[in-house]
Amino acid sequence: LISTAVRFSRGDTNEHHTMIINVSHLSAVQNKVKEKIDEYLEELKDTLIATKGSDAQRARENKIIEKIHETFDYVYEIPEDWETVFAELYKVANKIKQFSINVSSPDRLDYNAYSETGLIAVVLGGHKLSRGMTLEGLSVSYFARNSKMYDTLMQMCRWFGYRDNYRDLCKVYLPPVSIDWYKHISRAINELYDDLEEMAAQHKTPKNFGLKVRSHPEAL
Repeated sequence: LISTAVRFSRGDTNEHHTMIINVSHLSAVQNKVKEKIDEYLEELKDTLIATKGSDAQRARENKIIEKIHETFDYVYEIPEDWETVFAELYKVANKIKQFSINVSSPDRLDYNAYSETGLIAVVLGGHKLSRGMTLEGLSVSYFARNSKMYDTLMQMCRWFGYRDNYRDLCKVYLPPVSIDWYKHISRAINELYDDLEEMAAQHKTPKNFGLKVRSHPEAL
């Protein structure tokens, strides 16, 4: 809601905006999460309708608006101020759509159907979100799933390739263990790149150089 409001203020009103929520590969769990998100979005919309046109500072007397303001202050370090963001919140909430992407859901995420107006999508899913799916205008990733395989973790990454106009708005929410594992993988990959450069400098091949990949002391 906040990142899209900022992008609206920057002129990206007809662009696509996406948030992903990937907490489980089980459709039953996804469906329960979807219900909670639907309830939350309705609460947000009702509140923003009620405070539409209000002074941005006075609107903070509403507990939900104040929570949005606290999140804006705590999470974002950007040039836009609260008044600028608040002015766009109602328009954003009015356009948000939620999609559940799994085998038991009839939802179909089709950005082309919104090519003229832009789509603001909260996309909930599991396996399909982990790999092989393009998400337009991705700015927020809430990702609580994990894997013990290096390659699977890398394929799960959906937070690369951000555009310059909203690079400062992109957020990734991960559990601590995932952050530690991605740090390890990043280190292992960088070390492998260094080895490849050293091998090339010595004019050797993998057959006679001895490339290696750092192992993980625990689970990976």
